[in-house]
Amino acid sequence: MLCVNTKGIEKQIRKIYVNGKTVPMLILRPINKPENAPGVLWIHGGGYATGFKEMAYMSRAIDLVRNHGVVVVAPGYHLSLFHPYPTALNYGQSFV
Repeated sequence: MLCVNTKGIEKQIRKIYVNGKTVPMLILRPINKPENAPGVLWIHGGGYATGFKEMAYMSRAIDLVRNHGVVVVAPGYHLSLFHPYPTALNYGQSFV
């Protein structure tokens, strides 16, 4: 089991609608967030074939939030095994 220190970080799960489908979004932000914090759209690794939005916990996203005060948004887009290219790419464009 991977233990990640998320002290000082607020976690939210929100759902947005893209092309009529629900997509979960993991949002990580500093608890003492600045008014106009910069944002990072975190597209997790896995080549759109594997992975999940919570990979942000196992990545440098936590460090970005903690050390630089950014807000990280990690979408849970559909993977290419069940939704072939360019589905994930199109979702990624929709998130911006």
